Amino acid sequence: LKEVDPGSDPARAAALLERRGVMKFRLGRADSIDELREAVRLMPASPPSAARARMLATCAKRMETSNEPGAYAMAEEALALARQTGDAATEAYALITVAHAPGHELNAENLEMLAQARALAERAQAYDALLQATVTESDLLEGMGKHERAAQVARQGVISAREYGLAQATGTLLAANVAEPLMSLGRWDEAGDVIEHALELSPPPGWRAVLLLFAGQMALARGDLAGAARSAAAIHGALTRLGYRDQTHLPLADRKSTR
Repeated sequence: LKEVDPGSDPARAAALLERRGVMKFRLGRADSIDELREAVRLMPASPPSAARARMLATCAKRMETSNEPGAYAMAEEALALARQTGDAATEAYALITVAHAPGHELNAENLEMLAQARALAERAQAYDALLQATVTESDLLEGMGKHERAAQVARQGVISAREYGLAQATGTLLAANVAEPLMSLGRWDEAGDVIEHALELSPPPGWRAVLLLFAGQMALARGDLAGAARSAAAIHGALTRLGYRDQTHLPLADRKSTR
């Protein structure tokens, strides 16, 4: 980035900012969304390009995950541009964010959007978008109380992640999406087996924390206070190198309050 002049080569500067912004987001860095927004700002809007559509979709997805305002509108813009430029992979990715927009989670129409996203991603062989559609679908189904179906969708996603060579990454996130509905169904032993296997794959710290949280919740519900305390300590260890994120840090605070 120091070697690139944004004034004379804005597209290259934007591409580098996008790459760095995504890496910072995965580390939980507070300035990650700012960098992704700057990448969108720098990327020329004319002529319309697949690169700008991708940057809009990338930024919108991270904004939605972080509960930032404006994510839905940006995803809609990305969706329109992706369709204009014929970028099926980005169209799929943007559709996923649109389907998961706040206030629309429990809408059957949004499940149809995810089916469309999956079909587009399969056509483009966009494996990340395929798995993200599965993550989102299982999230929505669980929120709708369709626990059995949520577990089935996520379990198939775990198999697909393994086939794509992404078992340790997105596969462990999907494992958490298998365990959660199994817990809702009272199938705790089965959920525990899923969590144990996923943890053996050394998942990224954020997803490791989610898996440990579920294990701790079951231990606490069973009256195993020592096991719940071990889970809380392990979550704290997993998050020491990860920046703050509501989804991972607030549940840890809740677990500590029960100790």
